[in-house]
Amino acid sequence: MTSDTIKEESKLTYDDRRKILNQKKSQVVEHKEAEVKDADGKIIEKEKLISTVTQSMEVNYTEDGIKLAHLNLSKEKAFLEEKSKELKEKFDKVEEMPEDLKDFKKKLSEMVKYDEAEKARGEHSAIQERLEDTNKELKGLNDEIGDRLKF
Repeated sequence: MTSDTIKEESKLTYDDRRKILNQKKSQVVEHKEAEVKDADGKIIEKEKLISTVTQSMEVNYTEDGIKLAHLNLSKEKAFLEEKSKELKEKFDKVEEMPEDLKDFKKKLSEMVKYDEAEKARGEHSAIQERLEDTNKELKGLNDEIGDRLKF
């Protein structure tokens, strides 16, 4: 399922007389069921609209609330600017990945799949053994109790 924001609005108004900041927000979101494709990539089923959600909210901030919101937004801005700067430095230092490394990366991801399959094989055999033991115990319990109790 996918969600698409169709419309998003936010409006701030300040009442000087009452010292209150009024914020009105509204949002319209459509939820859709994804299209279904066959193995060849041909569309079998088109995207379907599941629901349309309209949300609206109105908030009145007092003077203390306005100060707190401003402080929190200022802190968030400083944090995001610093994080953005750090990340930009990381990718500015490195050039585009060469083809041989791209191939190596692809092989590593394939190797991870094989490791996961190997682990799953070991867990599967352990579960199968436990399932056999559980079935034996359940059969013994059913044989012993018979029709005396209903399960």
